[in-house]
Amino acid sequence: MDSNTIILSMLIVCGVVTVIAVLAEPIKWLIKLILSSAIGTAFIYVFNMILGGMGITVGINMVTVLVSGVLGLQGVAALYIVRIILG
Repeated sequence: MDSNTIILSMLIVCGVVTVIAVLAEPIKWLIKLILSSAIGTAFIYVFNMILGGMGITVGINMVTVLVSGVLGLQGVAALYIVRIILG
């Protein structure tokens, strides 16, 4: 191996490590958001089953999934409070 190949290999390895280090935090945040959204959607589904008899339901769509994912259980409660207030 000549010195140019070794230097190029080292630069590629350093570049890959840098990209992984830079993208690690956003990927971790995205995974957390997806998990929170799934749990929030499950709560909305269960609450719809419980409160459906009283006519209080919240639709499951992108907005409600994102609200429950970002705000958590408080967001789910806020969705139901808004639904009760707006009728």
